[in-house]
Amino acid sequence: MVRECDNLDRINVFPVADADTGANLAATLRAGVGEARRGRAEPHRRRCRLAADAALDGARGNSGAIFAQFLRGLADSFHDRPM
Repeated sequence: MVRECDNLDRINVFPVADADTGANLAATLRAGVGEARRGRAEPHRRRCRLAADAALDGARGNSGAIFAQFLRGLADSFHDRPM
């Protein structure tokens, strides 16, 4: 995972090359995955929503917040679909 974080840090130059995008995205994703694992007994839709909410709560930096909002939109899209 460190290699992937380093790759993201290297290619992220907008608006500034702040060298923490990979770490911020990884921390945000870890928060969401952790909650998804804890919610294994929940229905799929609810579990996705819990993971997205946890990712937003645990988001770091702008990249983490943006990615967490993407996950929230994805989770919301499952809400209207039969499963």
